[in-house]
Amino acid sequence: MDLVVGFLVAWAAGKARRVLKIVDGLTDNALDAVGERIWNVVEPKLGLDPAIQRLTAEARATGEATSEVRVAAAQSLATAAAADLQFRAALQAAMPSLGHSAPASRNIGVSMGNANTIHGGVKVDQSQKIVNKIRQNPVYAVVAVVALVLVAWGLWSTLGGHPKSDASTVVGNWTASDGTGAKSFSSDGQCDGVFYNQGKPLDIGGPMTCALSAKPDSNGLYTLRVTQSMNSATYKLRFDSTDHVAVFDSSGRKLYELDRF
Repeated sequence: MDLVVGFLVAWAAGKARRVLKIVDGLTDNALDAVGERIWNVVEPKLGLDPAIQRLTAEARATGEATSEVRVAAAQSLATAAAADLQFRAALQAAMPSLGHSAPASRNIGVSMGNANTIHGGVKVDQSQKIVNKIRQNPVYAVVAVVALVLVAWGLWSTLGGHPKSDASTVVGNWTASDGTGAKSFSSDGQCDGVFYNQGKPLDIGGPMTCALSAKPDSNGLYTLRVTQSMNSATYKLRFDSTDHVAVFDSSGRKLYELDRF
């Protein structure tokens, strides 16, 4: 869902805040059209979802969205698509078509070598062919720009920007010190038993997702956002070791400790 998130960010940011433009006017208009199509699918289903609201709000305010917000929005989209096949089909139909390219949900990257390749089914051997393809199909240019932005953002993170969120730090099964049973975190963002209400676990049914912040705050605490249907909450995590973590609510009150098993 990263590509869908990329389109939503670029569309919500608007022309005035876009950093990269290929042909001012033609590419922007194509990008607006794709973004509008995607938003018309997302808004009825997830318009009130906190992660989607925060994504579009950040994009409108700054022209970008933080890694934490992107991860949370992608998880909300993926959860909704997995539970609603009609929504998934509509989302795929709203994405631009590149002939025999891979499905829209697949991540698109750029590989630089002797030949320039845009993974997703479009391959060119010379830069002139890319230019010709862009002229023939402005939507191709939109996808290429979004892919380049995602790659550049990843490089910036590696070279000293905000590091990518590493959910593997919590993936696994944990024993809770408050006697409420095991807590689990999977690599796809699914989690179990982590949503608390008034100091006690609350499970209203349906998939529960967890998104861990990319880095700790000034106090060394990571932020964990938990979402289940319309319920969402934010917690703080302090890692004493890779297998022991203390969990605090949004007010700073300690809820319990976790030990990996």
